[in-house]
Amino acid sequence: MIPLMPSAPARHQLCAINNDPVMATVFFIVVMLHLLAGFGYALYRLGGPGKSGDADRHENQSGKAV
Repeated sequence: MIPLMPSAPARHQLCAINNDPVMATVFFIVVMLHLLAGFGYALYRLGGPGKSGDADRHENQSGKAV
């Protein structure tokens, strides 16, 4: 049991972690970058092996001027 001091509000005494906006922002940015990298890698893997935009575009060209 945590003894409460009568002078301070109970909510501030029971909360072990202070609300630090800088640390929360850094944590949020790290989590978002992690999710972005994970989804980017998943989309890359779902694209299939050997799939390239330039190779697909140049395969269908006959080399003749139109």
